[in-house]
Amino acid sequence: ILAIIYLCPQLIELIPTTVLAGILIVAAIAMMNLKKLVAFWKNDKLEAAIYVITFFLIISTDLINGIEIGIMLSFIVVSMRLLATKISIKIGSDKNFARVSLSGNMTFWAFDKLNDLEHQILAEPTLQFVIFEFDNLSGIDSTGAKHLIDTASKINNYNIKVIFHGLTNNQQKLFSSQIEDREHKLPYMVTITE
Repeated sequence: ILAIIYLCPQLIELIPTTVLAGILIVAAIAMMNLKKLVAFWKNDKLEAAIYVITFFLIISTDLINGIEIGIMLSFIVVSMRLLATKISIKIGSDKNFARVSLSGNMTFWAFDKLNDLEHQILAEPTLQFVIFEFDNLSGIDSTGAKHLIDTASKINNYNIKVIFHGLTNNQQKLFSSQIEDREHKLPYMVTITE
């Protein structure tokens, strides 16, 4: 195909557009593998949606635009997943402490999850300590640190001691600068770096 495009472009100009459109539709249909679509749907509905959107864009626009938009959609989904924060809470058997494991990346995307975390923590009336574990946290930006400190401060207002465990040196510096910028210090916050 490349040889014909570069050596004989005049021949391609003679082919009617409707014929080229038919070839494009046949190529797109050949690309649509129903078994793969079903597998995508079972594993990840978002991937299946991108697959179908790319298919229809290839048919309705052209091959290059359809693939470009499909790649951009995939990039957006991958970026959102990379920026996602995972938070898991384990409450001790005597219900006086909770361990909050943070993983992924703590960014502004984590705001809703931190609000949910705050509500779950405050729903436990016997808690005295909350330990935030940073061992599995890949990265944190200043907005994520600020939201986490705000959440810790609200938890702290209910006389629950907050401990940040497993901070790296960079995370420690980031948290220290965020805490120094606050009008009111957090009296019970302890940071343990490793």
